[in-house]
Amino acid sequence: MSVTRTSNPRRIIRRITEIWSELDYAQRRLLEITTGTSGLTRRSKDHQGRD
Repeated sequence: MSVTRTSNPRRIIRRITEIWSELDYAQRRLLEITTGTSGLTRRSKDHQGRD
């Protein structure tokens, strides 16, 4: 009875990548709000619906 699991380093890297993406989005959104511009916060398809 073997269960395939993602290795711990891969999970850590994936989570760091997700966090980095969220921080990048937040920073672009803040710049957009501060400057009154638009169009900086287009997100990729895999992030839509997570807000």
